[in-house]
Amino acid sequence: MLQANNATPGQHTVELYADARFNIDPTTDTLDVDHPLIEDTTAGSDESGDGSDGYLVVLEEDLQVPGDLDRASAAQSLQQQAELAQAPVVESLERLDGATLEQQYWITNALLVSTDGVSQTALERLDGVEYVVENIEAEHPRPVSTTGGADEVRSTANHNVTYGLEAIDVPGFEETFGTQGEGATVAIIDDGLSNPEAGHPDLDIDIEASVTDGVLTNNTAGPPENGHGEHVAGTAVGTADPVGDVPRYSVAPGADLYNINVFEGTSGASFANIFRAIEFSVANDADVASMSLGAAGDGSSLIDPVVSDITRNANNLGTLVMSSAGNSGTGNVGTPGAEFNSFAIGASAEGGAIAGFSSGDVITPNEVQPGVAYPAVFPREYVKPDVSAPGVDVLSSGPLGGDIGDPNATYSFSSGTSMAAPHVAGAAALVQAATSEDLDPLTIKNALAETAEKPTTFFGGQNERDIRYGTGIINVTAAALAAQNTTTISGTITDNATGDALAGVQVTSDTGATTATDANGTYSLTVTNATDSTVVTAEAFGFTDETETVSLGSDQTVDFALDPEVDVTPVAGQPASPSSRAASVSWRTCATSRSTRSN
Repeated sequence: MLQANNATPGQHTVELYADARFNIDPTTDTLDVDHPLIEDTTAGSDESGDGSDGYLVVLEEDLQVPGDLDRASAAQSLQQQAELAQAPVVESLERLDGATLEQQYWITNALLVSTDGVSQTALERLDGVEYVVENIEAEHPRPVSTTGGADEVRSTANHNVTYGLEAIDVPGFEETFGTQGEGATVAIIDDGLSNPEAGHPDLDIDIEASVTDGVLTNNTAGPPENGHGEHVAGTAVGTADPVGDVPRYSVAPGADLYNINVFEGTSGASFANIFRAIEFSVANDADVASMSLGAAGDGSSLIDPVVSDITRNANNLGTLVMSSAGNSGTGNVGTPGAEFNSFAIGASAEGGAIAGFSSGDVITPNEVQPGVAYPAVFPREYVKPDVSAPGVDVLSSGPLGGDIGDPNATYSFSSGTSMAAPHVAGAAALVQAATSEDLDPLTIKNALAETAEKPTTFFGGQNERDIRYGTGIINVTAAALAAQNTTTISGTITDNATGDALAGVQVTSDTGATTATDANGTYSLTVTNATDSTVVTAEAFGFTDETETVSLGSDQTVDFALDPEVDVTPVAGQPASPSSRAASVSWRTCATSRSTRSN
């Protein structure tokens, strides 16, 4: 039973967690669990320790990207921090019979470890280890049927371009800025080419690489693939003048293209491969790293804090990380798209409707990978996708959706958020190319989100994120103009009752930009100066929302002190909380939410 003290009249939401009382034998890995809502997850752990795909061992110490260094120096600093932080754990692994260190990462503080007879629990017990997860595989979003064929190849009425380029206003951008992406770089992290030896005549790949078991090999496209990455790359950074009898389908043909194959034959793309590919993209100064892939939960969305950490560090080092939202409809967004700091892309059709398959969800702590704590710097709920772009019957290079039969090269139509993401990747490259200034990735992200538009407000208002459109379908011309005139709003958010800093507070502008406070309660939000002012809202679970109207044109400091919404205390006689010893053991409780009303 709970009672609410000093509650204002109205309805309040309270998170309740099951009482976690149990007995533990410290000499074993098993729990004597005496509660129907607690599952003993250690009993099912990998006691055989075959480690066929390995484990990602995430360490406790956070790596910090220095804000006062250039990109190369900041990346070098991160590598040095990782080497120092990982050294003691590496020594422990060398003494652990049956554990083999396979890879060390610097984009996040993590190791790839294979095992033979060593359990996941044994790895978790090493000093300096925060948690251990399996090296799971991401996959391409499930295929979507496509209606386009050779007789559907056509240009738009006003330009010799596909409807996708027209929908995001690529022709208008080129008329305004006179560039096709020159000077910008897009890394496509996907599979390789259908014919690696011959390549595709519309693709000029500046750097190609493949990753197997976390090991990257440069100057190779890897084995022949089904053409998924070929199709994606063509949309983002193909050619302005296709060799075939097809309209132009590439968003940023002047940008440089990195093609990194992280899929191993018919299997998926392991996290170990994806992490290495993102590192490689950052190290080679990619402006954008785009992934049309994801790992989802069992019928639900999935977030993984280590993926979030990589996304944050890559963004801070100058590479905008984005991902397709998925093709499972509402309620199922996979990682990396589901991470709060990722840039998740939904799929629209010709005419502006959102495709039925396009994934979207309100992400909550229920979506975190089992056995891993929900990140304290994430809001308690947030909406994905962030924006949308054309993803239905998209014409591009390669045979992915079935070769249309052009005699000069292979082309196909395909549908999915996999096809939407490269439209946004190419658009981000154009936004960067429109200025000589090196734009912060989050400036590009927010500019695309703030200037996106919805043809209908049925699912949510303009500039308001909803689970179908995000903030809307992007417009690259509007985004590029907006990104060149911005204001940064920053500050600290505290609990007004205690003065304590609040982490994970979502800060949103009424134009659609969003961020969250870090562990110190600080935030930084870059918004475009489309109007003279913007309304900024600070929102956190258990606190009353606060808003502030902020004048734009010069950087502003805006602090918030949030009032607790309700003070909840256990009624006398309720069970005590679990001991600190018990809290350190791997277990999972079932959580419920309940609304209480005070009069």
